[in-house]
Amino acid sequence: IVILGGGTLPAEFPRQTVELNFAGDRVIYGARLYKAGVAPVVVVTGGNLPWTSTEGSPATDMVEFLVFLGVPEEAILVESESANTYENAFNTREILESFSADTIILVTSALHMPRSVPLFEKQGFTTIPAPTDYTVTRSQNQKPFSQTWPDLFFSLFPSASALNDTTLALKEYVGIAVYRLRGWY
Repeated sequence: IVILGGGTLPAEFPRQTVELNFAGDRVIYGARLYKAGVAPVVVVTGGNLPWTSTEGSPATDMVEFLVFLGVPEEAILVESESANTYENAFNTREILESFSADTIILVTSALHMPRSVPLFEKQGFTTIPAPTDYTVTRSQNQKPFSQTWPDLFFSLFPSASALNDTTLALKEYVGIAVYRLRGWY
């Protein structure tokens, strides 16, 4: 089980412990998969970006939370040097080579999966996607057709959440384009 970083907030004042953010479902889902016996090892991957000043890393933050959720620390492998998804995949390959692991269960946000899977496959992994943190659900997708006319009218106005969703989608499309230009796919 490989869990990509981005779902935690560090234990910086005034936070008393590591916390989960909007993408924290990936940590919970990874723990759930481990506890269901899907795989014997969890790899947490994610380092600090150069402009952050936090101690630790997203990977070490995930360890703290996974242990809290009941995953034994000895079952967790840590990759805390990567600064992007390409490096997550490359560094994970180096860690798992000694285990002769060629199949992984990749846990990340559903929106991030189309960019992530090809990177891990390029490293030689058979990659089983385990998406979480869905932006749109079935009921939300069907909502426009079941709304009353006032609800439908007001749903046409911009909202902060829709702008955030658009920003996240654009980031993924730009990431895919950049990764292709760099030859990472």
